[in-house]
Amino acid sequence: MRGHSAVVTSVEVHPLYTIAVSGSEDGTIKVWDHESGEYFRTLKGHTNSIHGLSFTPTGSHLASASSDLSVKIWDFNTYTCVRTLRGHDHTISSVLFLPGPLSLFASGLSSAGNDTSEGSSAGEPTSSGTGIDSSLTGSQFLVSASRDTTVKFWDVETGFCDATISDHTDWVRCLAVRPESNSTLASSTTSSTTAANEEAVATSTTTASLLATAGNDRAIMVYDDESLKKKF
Repeated sequence: MRGHSAVVTSVEVHPLYTIAVSGSEDGTIKVWDHESGEYFRTLKGHTNSIHGLSFTPTGSHLASASSDLSVKIWDFNTYTCVRTLRGHDHTISSVLFLPGPLSLFASGLSSAGNDTSEGSSAGEPTSSGTGIDSSLTGSQFLVSASRDTTVKFWDVETGFCDATISDHTDWVRCLAVRPESNSTLASSTTSSTTAANEEAVATSTTTASLLATAGNDRAIMVYDDESLKKKF
């Protein structure tokens, strides 16, 4: 699939459909059918290189991060930009929607340092809401990482930056997340009456949500979902 006029810097696959999106140094996002290779359309709005893309868990919206110091959220039904988030002071290198269970991170936002920057720009919504329903997107928060050494948490519905983490000392390059999960493990115990008689026992375990960040300072930071406390 070819069509960009400059280096392709990022790619993301839709969680439900045979759609892929690509971001480029030409400042555009292109939408493709990754099975047929067919080109669908181009999303324009950024004024500089695009470095990161992320779909919501349901695929209803797409977020894009750029060197123009903004994160844009696109409605993937209408292919229009519904909100521009501003607050970083340098290139935004990565962006990530947190899956629904990670709304648990909300409990730790107050301890991470509040930031009340709201993103908007001319011709786009300027109210306190983005018009996005988090129950439909499957995500309450969007996370962005930047060359300004910070990681920001954005409320998907209001468009406000709820918290900023400043633990890195250099460019924050990438983000990764592990959603909370519940699993049942089967183990066996020996009966007290006979060693040959084994009884299966189901053990339920919960794996906590984690967010990881990495940057040019050669550091990887891992945070839990309760306090945004560094684990390493």
